[in-house]
Amino acid sequence: MLMIHSILFNIIKGLLIGVIFLSSITVSGQLARDSKLEASTKILVKVGMGYDKPMADLADRFGGNINFHMGFERLSVSNWIISTDFTYRFGSDVREDVLAGFRLPTDQFLATDGLPADAFLRSRGASLKIGIGKVIGLHTKSPQSGIRLDIGAGILSHYIRVQDENQAINQIFGQYKNAYDRLTRGFSITEYIGYQYLSTDGNLNFNIGFEFNQAFTSGVRLVDFTTNELSPTGRKDFLSGFKVTWLIPLYSGSKGEQIYY
Repeated sequence: MLMIHSILFNIIKGLLIGVIFLSSITVSGQLARDSKLEASTKILVKVGMGYDKPMADLADRFGGNINFHMGFERLSVSNWIISTDFTYRFGSDVREDVLAGFRLPTDQFLATDGLPADAFLRSRGASLKIGIGKVIGLHTKSPQSGIRLDIGAGILSHYIRVQDENQAINQIFGQYKNAYDRLTRGFSITEYIGYQYLSTDGNLNFNIGFEFNQAFTSGVRLVDFTTNELSPTGRKDFLSGFKVTWLIPLYSGSKGEQIYY
């Protein structure tokens, strides 16, 4: 299973690079033969942030988390979108105490010097995906603004980070550093619905909306050290959330003139 996930992860990375490369080639070729497409095709960098609420199996492990995302997309004359996206998630609400067996009655831990020490659990995650979408234009003066619908596929992973600032607790560091993180990874699909606005002068470009993720995952570590059992498979790790994305034009076609940034 770990090998399959690694292969899928590498495939998605390759597709991301390929989409970006092919998008740049497509734009260059169309400049010479299609003035209408030249006038409306855009290559955009996107950066943004959002909030995710876990559901299904993931809700038993983590609470809500903040995310930052970035990527590229190509918006065509007919308002079709090809996009790539990387998202990093983090939070402090961890509901599975992987260090329960090491805690003192005070909830602290015994450090190497024999004194009590603190350690904290944090949620971490990331996803990588490619997608297609469509903007349903609502404005005659800005035809690429309107309702936006996207669907994508990729890889989602998450783990529990043990935060011991002084690295004073030998049981959870050294050769056991990754034994308690419950690293999990698998294939995911995403859906997005929102509103997109692209100003005619190019100074204000954004979209805002809701995203839904359904990931079908398995534990990456062979054994769960806290239970001495094999890592679980067949997990359903779902997320729903709200996101805001700022769009930065790398290329924007304009009749009689090409504008580069």
